[in-house]
Amino acid sequence: CIHSSIVCSIDSFGAEEVRLYDRHINDTHLRECLQSLLKRYDQLESADSANNRPLFESIYLIYNLGSNDALLRYGTLPLRLQRHGLVRKSYRLALNYDKRLYYQCIQTLTAIKPPILALLASTKLPKLFHMAIKTMSFAYHSPNTKFPVSTVSQWLCPFESNAQTAEEYIEKLCQSYGLVVVNGSVGFNKTKFAETPQLFANQKWSSFEFKLKELSLPSLLRGRHELSYCEE
Repeated sequence: CIHSSIVCSIDSFGAEEVRLYDRHINDTHLRECLQSLLKRYDQLESADSANNRPLFESIYLIYNLGSNDALLRYGTLPLRLQRHGLVRKSYRLALNYDKRLYYQCIQTLTAIKPPILALLASTKLPKLFHMAIKTMSFAYHSPNTKFPVSTVSQWLCPFESNAQTAEEYIEKLCQSYGLVVVNGSVGFNKTKFAETPQLFANQKWSSFEFKLKELSLPSLLRGRHELSYCEE
């Protein structure tokens, strides 16, 4: 149920499936399933009783980026789980998000290996982009300063192997927030930054698309490919 809900959160379906998809209902089901599962984990006598627990503790952390409850839960986990590579990396991502270290968030995101977890993290990119562009609009606010789009794309799109694709996306992204882009440079301006961006087509990133191509839908839904990552 949890794997299928995460897969449904990723816009990789045909037009008919997207039309029938209700994100609010899907998110509600995912949240309820996760909470029910974590309660059962807490009732176990030993943290070693469930081999896939590190994966689902990590899913909870990333799904709830910005939630104090998720960060506090990490502190209550058995020490062995806190030290688990996958859980620790997910916690670091959540902590960086809480500290508004968006560049570090994106760098950590790209290092997450389990496909279902990486794909879940990718759904947080629009929010990360929004906060990063807003921060730069205030930090680099100047009527005479121009910032290279190529540099911004390297910071925000390290998961895209095609530099031109990344730069074109960042240019459109900045323009959607009301910022001016001229000759490959963006003028960050806090007074022109628009909280609500103009909509444009979602970008499919090469590294995440590669992860999807490696997997079959049945294996993705069942989560069998994730078990090896829980042994870190």
